[in-house]
Amino acid sequence: MNFRPLRDHILVEPIEREHSSTLAVISHEKHARGIVIAVGPGKCDKRGRIQPLDAKPGDIVHFGDGTKTLDNCYAKVVDGAKIYRVIQEADIAYVEDSQIDLIGAKHAELAHSFAQENSAA
Repeated sequence: MNFRPLRDHILVEPIEREHSSTLAVISHEKHARGIVIAVGPGKCDKRGRIQPLDAKPGDIVHFGDGTKTLDNCYAKVVDGAKIYRVIQEADIAYVEDSQIDLIGAKHAELAHSFAQENSAA
């Protein structure tokens, strides 16, 4: 896939919420969760300087506010069987600090290889 987000846009691969078949847990989490695959250069300030984004490829982010749905509010990018969403930095509620889990490590590696492929093009 050859895709480069512009301005303060961010390419995110949504992560499905885990559901337990043994125990029903009620979650009050309203945000969608995803792994950052690629980020744009940043947003221009009033003086025309580009302000880099806080999110980086490999970060696990929580985005949206519960009133926005993935299908209705965020652009969809399909690459084969994978579905990505394009969000803006302002849509990110927070970035998870724990990058140690296996999902984060796997996606960070994918994001790194994606960034290398697109920088060579």
